[in-house]
Amino acid sequence: THNDPLGHNGLGFLYFKGTRSLARDVKLAFKHFNESAFSGSADGMYNLASMYLTGAGTQQSFHHAVLYYTQALDRGHTPAAYSLALMHLNGVGTVRDCDIAVDLLKKVCERGDWVSSKLVEAHEYAERDPERSALLFLKLAEAGHEVSQMNAAHLFDSGQSSLLYSSEGSDDEGRSVDARHHGRIVAQRLYEMSAEQGSTSSELRLGDYSYYGWGVSAIFRETPDASVAQVDPAGESDLTLPELY
Repeated sequence: THNDPLGHNGLGFLYFKGTRSLARDVKLAFKHFNESAFSGSADGMYNLASMYLTGAGTQQSFHHAVLYYTQALDRGHTPAAYSLALMHLNGVGTVRDCDIAVDLLKKVCERGDWVSSKLVEAHEYAERDPERSALLFLKLAEAGHEVSQMNAAHLFDSGQSSLLYSSEGSDDEGRSVDARHHGRIVAQRLYEMSAEQGSTSSELRLGDYSYYGWGVSAIFRETPDASVAQVDPAGESDLTLPELY
């Protein structure tokens, strides 16, 4: 197909590497990567950015490297996230920002094979074995995976899983009530972890928890020292706030 982005990217790779029958030509490689990038190929954008970063086949430009790495990242290109993270970490072509670097490296880790396989497995068990699904989501949640934090919270919040609840010494009705309360306490912590990473859905659910007094709640009363906050041991109040962990 004329001007196919994958074709241009492939030709760019061949010219960049060279073969026995094709001489290495970085300028032609740059030309094809440029065509591929402008046709919308994430791989083409990544390779074009790498050419600008190293100055191979064109004048070196860290600014253009950041631009095309960012465009590739917007299309889900994981190696572009890693390259951008290193540039932000070292202040190459952009202002040095460790927070952005960490966030980008986190994206790279979350797209790794181990995380992806566990996430797929957890979703597969969600319907037929919620307890196993909750365990798999919990493993990823404790490793910092935001989507897993929210999914595990939902399983505990909805009562589909009582994985961490011990029912010894309670009748059936008492176990049901206690399990629901305990599940919401666990869910609240997971929602808070997810919300700290910017999940608006988790923030909304935490608002429900505060409004209805679910999970762990606190009451603030006026005291001689107005800066001192007291926790209501019964967990009941008109104003409820999530407990800090």
